[in-house]
Amino acid sequence: MKQRQINPNKLLLSKWTAVQPRERQKHFIVTRVHTPEVETNPISQIDLQAVLTRRT
Repeated sequence: MKQRQINPNKLLLSKWTAVQPRERQKHFIVTRVHTPEVETNPISQIDLQAVLTRRT
């Protein structure tokens, strides 16, 4: 089965919710997308920021 490509432009500033919150942190926003050097490689790293505490 072919893995779906994620568009980095749509991923940036997208909002996510944790299934199992830790330390009252449940809602997150993508603040940075580390794009791979080769475009065909998948995105391997992003930075999430907690909405409540603003921790990255």
